[in-house]
Amino acid sequence: MRLPWHRRATLEQALRGAIAADEMRLVFQPQVETATCAFTGAESLMRWNSREFGAISPEEFIPIAERCGMINALGSWAIEQSVKHLLEWDAAGVPPLILAINVSPVQFSTGDVHGQIQDVLRQSGLAASRLELEITETGIMRDMRDGADVLRRLHAVGVKIAIDDFGTGYSSLSRLRRLPVDRVKIDRSFIIDVPHSDSAVIMAKTIVSMAANLGLDVVAEGVETEDQAAFVRMVGCQFAQGFLYSHPARSDEFQRIVSSGHPLGRHRRDHASRAIEHFA
Repeated sequence: MRLPWHRRATLEQALRGAIAADEMRLVFQPQVETATCAFTGAESLMRWNSREFGAISPEEFIPIAERCGMINALGSWAIEQSVKHLLEWDAAGVPPLILAINVSPVQFSTGDVHGQIQDVLRQSGLAASRLELEITETGIMRDMRDGADVLRRLHAVGVKIAIDDFGTGYSSLSRLRRLPVDRVKIDRSFIIDVPHSDSAVIMAKTIVSMAANLGLDVVAEGVETEDQAAFVRMVGCQFAQGFLYSHPARSDEFQRIVSSGHPLGRHRRDHASRAIEHFA
């Protein structure tokens, strides 16, 4: 998103004090297993509610943070706060979940992500397998050699690795095979038009097939309808997230959602099961 220089400069100045001013928040979007619709994890998402400017979209403030050198501070804050909330859910009796944390390509290449994760795991006592780092396909391809080394060190201690926005970059299967990746996330742009667009259906099936050939789990992002849920389940996506299951929610609201036990009512699950017959 290209912003007018004046707004960009104004937001940059405000962003520098956002953490200290307690303006940053995390919200969490549940992930479900497509076969059962049971909650399995969540994605941690950063939000900025400026006292001066109101709610600022991540599409605005993340690029600004990357350009002005704030992204490492924001990324470190997000990692620490994500683990803090995960421990709070555990203490409240929420079934153990895997929490996915987005890592900016700039943070990944210029910050000490490995050191930050090691520190927070040591201080919290959290099992490394409870965390999943998401980095975009184009982000890891920017610096394949060093990036792959960081991913290997994280993966070696048990942290899960996911490639976000899979299918939107320019990587090859041979390059992806060299990365210690556990799963890929299909970008919502490939889900939004299924099942009504033949080209979208073909693309989604192709991406799932590519991931399966690499032995990777697949998460479908942007699932908003029961027909989409039925489709991604039918083509082999093991996991899904989207508005059908829940909007991103603050920590306390997320805890209530997950504690409810099931994101879909019985009649909606029955509808989704019947809808699969349409794609078989």
